[in-house]
Amino acid sequence: MVATDTTESKRAQEIVKASLREKEILLKEIHHRVKNNLQITSSLLRLQAARIPSPEAKQLLRESQDRVRSMALVHEMLYRSQDLARIDFGEYARSLVQQLLRSYGVDVRQVKHTIDVEDGMLDVDEAVPCGLIINELVANSLKHGFPSNRAGRIWVRMDADQRHCTLRVGDDGVGFSEMDFRQTETLGLQLVRTLTDQLEGTISLSRQAGTEFIVTFPRRAAVA
Repeated sequence: MVATDTTESKRAQEIVKASLREKEILLKEIHHRVKNNLQITSSLLRLQAARIPSPEAKQLLRESQDRVRSMALVHEMLYRSQDLARIDFGEYARSLVQQLLRSYGVDVRQVKHTIDVEDGMLDVDEAVPCGLIINELVANSLKHGFPSNRAGRIWVRMDADQRHCTLRVGDDGVGFSEMDFRQTETLGLQLVRTLTDQLEGTISLSRQAGTEFIVTFPRRAAVA
């Protein structure tokens, strides 16, 4: 009787393990397909931009392409990761900033960057909006912070504990205008404010060492 119970227990465990493996494979395939679809969307935006004569329209399409790429990068990292729910946010932020530097043709000897992320594992529901926030703010720095080949640096920093994360994105360029950034109508900053609300966080602007946006939000695990 004991031998029968042991055999049934082992069989049940094997069934559970097989089911988990199938779910992991399915999730990886989902991330892979989402990444591929986003990359196709990015390519379509690039092709469309090549056919449009207006520089303003080209710029808008390139910005949309960068946003799509930032989301595709999350799914690419999840596809390659052993953890299908969380990603190494430090690695993600480094890849994202390097992607933006290439997109804007920035001389990395002229504009240097620093990525400093503590406790870098973030849930996908945190990583996607944070990545889009970084995309918008770093792109804004690259477009406006260093005119006339001005040298400088940009940075992305994140401090985290069990309950909160604080994301800082800034540059030491020419500085942000004196107007209240919450009242600006630019799409990028509207998106940053919307994403901060999605994270149930708060956003502020510091001009003490250039221009630094500070986003603080509660950890998902702490909220659950």
